[in-house]
Amino acid sequence: MFGNETIFIFGSDGIDWVKDNFKNNSANRKMAFLECHLAAVVMAVLSSCDHTIVSTGSFGWWAAWLAGGTTIISKHQAVNGSQLDKQFVLSEYFLPNWKILD
Repeated sequence: MFGNETIFIFGSDGIDWVKDNFKNNSANRKMAFLECHLAAVVMAVLSSCDHTIVSTGSFGWWAAWLAGGTTIISKHQAVNGSQLDKQFVLSEYFLPNWKILD
């Protein structure tokens, strides 16, 4: 689905953790890490992407929604029994065309 010219762009408020945990995979992949501290800039870049891989949280969700394209997201967005789990409505959080990983 994604060819050799794909660039993975990471935006996070914990970018040092992301870099530490993904640097071993960088030999075969093109990667860019957004180290800007302005959330608006990070959102602008992420929402301009063709596709999105989303972790838990509303920031990534909005970036994916704005970007369109293919979105990959984990089905497990909330820890069982947590406050978020009690409020979480699966059918309202995931868009019908998103690819949900179990």
